[in-house]
Amino acid sequence: MQRAQQTAQCIIDSSKEEKRPAFILDPRLRERNFGELDGKPAAVWLESGIAWSLVEGKSVIQYNPPGVETYEEFESRVSSFFREIDETSGGNILIVTHGLWIMTLLEYLRTENGNFRFSFDGLDQNGELRSAMKNTAVTKMRVLRGESCAVPNIELIIHNDDSHLSHITKY
Repeated sequence: MQRAQQTAQCIIDSSKEEKRPAFILDPRLRERNFGELDGKPAAVWLESGIAWSLVEGKSVIQYNPPGVETYEEFESRVSSFFREIDETSGGNILIVTHGLWIMTLLEYLRTENGNFRFSFDGLDQNGELRSAMKNTAVTKMRVLRGESCAVPNIELIIHNDDSHLSHITKY
């Protein structure tokens, strides 16, 4: 969560608004807890069972060995945060978090029949969410008020966009 905190602070510090936005930390924004793999380099992840799960066609969602936060626990944490924001917020909110968190939120926002309430290019040929989010990518959504339902209606404006990095030269 340290990188997300640093990114949020950079965004706030560069804000041109007269009144700077509040910086509020919420532990529900943490990435999924992968136990012993947290903070380890990619090579360690590749040696773990998660790599075999992905090779076998399973998603990171299905990776639930002992000591790892289950997907159900993670989804409950994500949806709890979003429901609270939806019920209590007014105006614009900037949420700086991690890719799997955003993907889990989008899964939560599916309708009861499994379809999304919005269309976007983040789906594979089977209508499933792609598992990879680009680093520092922006996803922007608008909560549409006025309808009473368990899961709010969402307008997805931008998803997985890293065009703000286009001026950076790759080595």
